[in-house]
Amino acid sequence: MRGSCTVLREPRGGTPRGYSPRTWLHSSWRVAFGSVELPCWIGRLTDYWRGPMESKIIFDVSAKAFPWQFLWASVASLVVGGLLVFLKNLKFRRFSQIVGYFMIGSAFISAAYNSINWHVARSHQMKALASGDYQAVEGTVENFRPRPNDGSSNESFSISGHTFSYSDYHDLETTPCFNQSAPSKGPIHAGMALRIKFVNDCILQIEAMH
Repeated sequence: MRGSCTVLREPRGGTPRGYSPRTWLHSSWRVAFGSVELPCWIGRLTDYWRGPMESKIIFDVSAKAFPWQFLWASVASLVVGGLLVFLKNLKFRRFSQIVGYFMIGSAFISAAYNSINWHVARSHQMKALASGDYQAVEGTVENFRPRPNDGSSNESFSISGHTFSYSDYHDLETTPCFNQSAPSKGPIHAGMALRIKFVNDCILQIEAMH
């Protein structure tokens, strides 16, 4: 475990549900000493004094639905390929059939590859969340920048000095991690008190603290 309470590797099973964030104390410490690093004993003492806070999970990698949208390209390729194979009045029919069969095969291979890849990645992330093999940070959402409607940049925010960035603008770019941005009615907004569990740049779980 690190010397600071801002970012830590949690024990197996994670921290107890309802464990109090140190939002206001982090801010005061940063103003007084110019650092977001908060000694752990101060945070624990403050949590004991304030008592547990209620929390609500607003995202969990295990509950994210399968992204059917990336199969659209495969479906389109399958339809066009089928037309090229079965329509008899086309010029260069032999060549059209070869192209059609290629498109049909590519559609099935692409759909299978993307589906398997998504499920394997999701399985690994669920295992990391269940085993406690992740990092966690908690505090107030700061520097919140919603994703522009044109998708020119990612949505981003920071908590206790750690910055998260994500986007759901491109339908064909799918991930089991959290990526629901504000234009898509995402749950994150400035000033929220959150606890986030993550691996590298992948957000596995988000808890809203009340």
